[in-house]
Amino acid sequence: MASKSNFLDSPEFIFYYFLPMRILIILFFLVFYNCTDKSSNMQIFIYKDSHKSELNNSELNLNLISTTLNSMLKNTDDIIRLYMDAERYETLLSEEMCVEFIFKEEQIVNSSKLGELRFTRVLIPFSGDFAGNENSSNIMIFIGLDEYFPEPLSNSIGYKEALKLKREFEKVTR
Repeated sequence: MASKSNFLDSPEFIFYYFLPMRILIILFFLVFYNCTDKSSNMQIFIYKDSHKSELNNSELNLNLISTTLNSMLKNTDDIIRLYMDAERYETLLSEEMCVEFIFKEEQIVNSSKLGELRFTRVLIPFSGDFAGNENSSNIMIFIGLDEYFPEPLSNSIGYKEALKLKREFEKVTR
C-alpha cells in the first residue's frame, strides 16, 4: 500500500500556517520602530534675558513643534540680503528671545519657493527686528550646518506659526 503524503507535513502547510505570524512580527517591528524616541535627534535651546536654557524634550509636544517648524521652513519665500556674522548672531542671542534647534543629523526640507534646504541648526527669533508682529507677519529664520549661514530666510506668513512655537515653549520655561 502506497503512503499518502500528509498535508500537515507539506511545505505549503508550513508556509501558510506561519504566514500570519510572520506578518504580525513584521508589523510589530514597524510599530516599535515608529514609536522609538526620536527626540534624542534634536536639542532645543531657549535664549532669553542673556540666558541660554536647554529644554527637556519629554516636556514638550514634539509633534506640534516638528509640524510647525517644518511648515515654517516649507513656507520660506525669500533669502534676505543681510550679512550675519558670528558677532551679529551673538548680539541677537544675548538681546532677544530666540529658540534654537540643533539636530544630530542633517535635515532636508523642500521650500515651495526656495527649493531644497539642508541644515543641522535652526534659529527663530521671537522678539526684536527679526521677529514678526501683529502688523507684519514676516519673520526671519536662520539655518545652517555647523555654523549659521550668513543670510537669513524670510517667511512672509510665519508670525502665527512662530507665536504657536513661542507659546509651546513658554509652557515649560515659566
